[in-house]
Amino acid sequence: MKETNRICYDILIIGGGPAGTGLLMKALNDGTRNNFFDRRVALVEKSSQLITGNITQYKVNSDTLSDVFLECIEGAISNFISVGKLSDEIEFVKSYKGKSIPLPKLEAYFKKLGDLLQEALASAQKCEFFMNTTVDKVVRNDDGIYTVHLLGKRGPITTKQIVLATGGVPKTLLNENQTFANTVSLSHYLDKIVHSDIILRLGLDHGIKLKLKDKPKVVILGGSHSAFSVAHYLLNGTDGIPFRNGDIQMWSATLPKIYFNTKEEALASGYDDFGEEDFCPVTGKLYRLAGLRMDGRELYMQMLGVGQSIKEKRATHNVYTNQTVEIEEQLKTASLIITAYGYRLNIIPFFNAYGQKIYFKGTKTNHWVNDSCELLDENEKAVPNVFASGLATGFIPKGELGGEPSFRGQTNGIWYYQNAIADLIMRNLGIVTE
Repeated sequence: MKETNRICYDILIIGGGPAGTGLLMKALNDGTRNNFFDRRVALVEKSSQLITGNITQYKVNSDTLSDVFLECIEGAISNFISVGKLSDEIEFVKSYKGKSIPLPKLEAYFKKLGDLLQEALASAQKCEFFMNTTVDKVVRNDDGIYTVHLLGKRGPITTKQIVLATGGVPKTLLNENQTFANTVSLSHYLDKIVHSDIILRLGLDHGIKLKLKDKPKVVILGGSHSAFSVAHYLLNGTDGIPFRNGDIQMWSATLPKIYFNTKEEALASGYDDFGEEDFCPVTGKLYRLAGLRMDGRELYMQMLGVGQSIKEKRATHNVYTNQTVEIEEQLKTASLIITAYGYRLNIIPFFNAYGQKIYFKGTKTNHWVNDSCELLDENEKAVPNVFASGLATGFIPKGELGGEPSFRGQTNGIWYYQNAIADLIMRNLGIVTE
């Protein structure tokens, strides 16, 4: 083992989930197009497993085609890792070709791929891994070098550049000031409020099931992918809740969007809630970033009665325009209130050389990075040589990266982490690419 306390790494990746390992796999897949592994590279991961992150904990289907999960092992990566050892896992994922896949069923594939990736890079001395290791804080020294303090027995390590891939954590009511739409107080209902993330990962607990079977009234606050995923889970799960028409009431500030491959496909389905700014100029797809996909998309289309689907009446969506009396009455009578407020970046504390904490723009805006994926401080200045990728960074693709010009949300998706965003970060790290 190297004397880690004497090494100053060139690049340190903090987080070994889809975004952190996406950078490594992109570098391998590009082969000779970059000199990424000519540098001293290290990765810190809090668990014993690479790639998986929290993905396989969710008891829902993927919101992307299963094919996307295999794209990372195409190209030159087979020159570095033994892809043949994944044959059984690959065939299993391929059995869902053209469809979404239950996320827990990706566990075996991700685990073996992560093991093979770590084995190949560690044995070739291309990357050093600090597994089962958590970062306590990061200090930026006067010379521009970062000292990264690790919890446990390991001493601090130093690095010239950092890529944060720490994932997101659910936004709590405390973060949202215990209100919905900044007007409806939720403080009186805290005993029956659950974040969508909890239900999607752990399901309904016994007490909630009993309440819902007695009175199946649910209010979901939010119009994101997770809001519709949790509604789909409730309606199609195995809990046997006898939902009737209107029992699930969904509220959001704006109308949700639906993804379509083409304008013609959308119009043929009877969907026309879009303008020219809602099409990706690179792919031509409608609401490529903002649009609901897979199960959530199916449910919303059923609720709207568009396409060939039978109209779903058990769930109703409402756009909130100060209907305070109506929503408060629903909150009072609901057995369960689900907040689908999304996620915030799991940021690590940063300090300067004098012990002063560095604050970030994203704390207030949820947009933590600029167009180059550089981390922004509270004055919107890039923190030198620190980049961020993954869930909840608030990065919005533009230009050659695609995405509709009207998009204002957060870019989430394993394809972006392993391709477009990884390539962008490598270029801005100073890695040479053609």
